[in-house]
Amino acid sequence: MSGDWFIYSFVARGAVILAEHTTQGSNLSGIAAQWLKTLTQPAHRKFTMSYDHNVVNFLTDDEYVYGVVAKESVGAQILFAFLERVKADFKKIYGHGKGDAASEKSLSKS
Repeated sequence: MSGDWFIYSFVARGAVILAEHTTQGSNLSGIAAQWLKTLTQPAHRKFTMSYDHNVVNFLTDDEYVYGVVAKESVGAQILFAFLERVKADFKKIYGHGKGDAASEKSLSKS
């Protein structure tokens, strides 16, 4: 699979996006913020939705939400494996309360 499958990804605490990355100029950050406001978050949950001919996968873990927007052709198994890796990396770097005090988009790399 070529690298053009990925469009946008984020890590949020509740409805606050802490870190994000995109490969395309778009308004997905604002749209993701709207999605987050409508989510109810059980302790551990995976779910998928469609958006503008793309697929959006969410992984919730406690108060954190990990999300990815990708081409429809990418399988859910690959996207959830990607999100599990993002979650593991995030917890390794920002775990033990370090991410709890982060402000909106303060963890995004430029």
